[in-house]
Amino acid sequence: MLEEMEEGGMEFNLFTCTSLLVAYSKARDVEKAEKMWRSMLERGFRPDLKCYNALLSLYSSLGELNGAEKVVEEMERSGVERDRVSWLSLLGVCGRRGRLEEGVRMHEKVVSRGLWPGREKECTYLTTALIGMYASCGGLEEAEKVFKVHFEAKGEVEVSVYSSMIGAYAQYGLGEKALGVFGELCAKGLRPDVFTFSSLLTALSVALLPDKVLEIVGGMEKNFGMTPRVSHHSCVVDALANAGRLEEAEDYMRKTELIRSDVPTLVCLLMGCKNYGEYERAARILRGVREMVDLEVRKFLKEKKGGAWTWVGSNLHWFGEENPHPEMENVSNKALEIFNTLSNAGYTPQASPQSPKEEMLEKELCGHLEMQAIALALMKMEEMGEVKEQVVVFKNMSVCVDCHEASKWISKVFGKTIKLKESRRWHVFKDGVCSCSDCW
Repeated sequence: MLEEMEEGGMEFNLFTCTSLLVAYSKARDVEKAEKMWRSMLERGFRPDLKCYNALLSLYSSLGELNGAEKVVEEMERSGVERDRVSWLSLLGVCGRRGRLEEGVRMHEKVVSRGLWPGREKECTYLTTALIGMYASCGGLEEAEKVFKVHFEAKGEVEVSVYSSMIGAYAQYGLGEKALGVFGELCAKGLRPDVFTFSSLLTALSVALLPDKVLEIVGGMEKNFGMTPRVSHHSCVVDALANAGRLEEAEDYMRKTELIRSDVPTLVCLLMGCKNYGEYERAARILRGVREMVDLEVRKFLKEKKGGAWTWVGSNLHWFGEENPHPEMENVSNKALEIFNTLSNAGYTPQASPQSPKEEMLEKELCGHLEMQAIALALMKMEEMGEVKEQVVVFKNMSVCVDCHEASKWISKVFGKTIKLKESRRWHVFKDGVCSCSDCW
């Protein structure tokens, strides 16, 4: 683009560069955005706040914390002060990467600089960003405090803030608490929007409250004058399928004509069939939508590459099916040590009790990604002489029965709170009990 502009005799100035940089950032084209940035610097242009915010927004959308940190360092060297838009992007990237400690530092900075709390509209944006960041990083109590401080500062709470708090509870499967916030919103005379309902229905689905989901969706038009959207109907199917009410879920899909038009909803139903062993139902459904299967469903049903990660200070430790961790031998030894300690305390693997103990040792504990991440976190605590009360681990797939049970035992035997974020929700293990009450 730059070469074409110059060849065409177009003026190459700061305004043109900024416009292109913003466009590339919105398109999430990292290569072109970074190339434009370098070109600006090479030509002696001094990027303004809009340029920096465009790059921060790009890195935030991609969860690229390192890139965002480099932009911040450049802003500080250039004497460009961050505004609320800058902080929104930075808080967003912390949430996406699970960087609680960094997010706390940013929270402290926006407070010390007088950017939050306050009565301005921009403060509302920061409130929703803070709630989202804390909830995504395992800090639900901190998210609740932000919600309370915002209300005390403004004397009121906007729909977007209520929706953010409901969304936070959804991540933890706290359906009743989400309902409580929704009730408070309605009692204030506020009108819930599409996102409010999506967050609420997700919370109720994760909490395995399908009847309440049906009640809410059934009353949307009558009570709020809002026609349920596809995403809302999808939550109904998801809730019914999660609860094992597969025939109702299938009937609902047919009634709303989603079974032939919405792939993600169909996948929810098929996953329910898998979880409850109704393979014949799944096969029959697939035969009925063969054309759509050939076009789209297969890509949703492919086994995605699993990954789990944890942070030790500012260092990310990733465990994946490819590219093994550089300290894998030490991690495996630590996992063996943990397994032996749990076994002596009475723990027995749940997934394959018929397998020999040695096979279970490797397959069920050492071989599972979230267990490797937990083992590394505990190992690093010992190496660094740190006394921490909790371990925070993230996984991009569902946690299996055995790892769930093992995490309960680890929390009890090692006296640590284990916070595990899987694809659908948070599990908080403490004193041998999980926040999901073993229903997920």
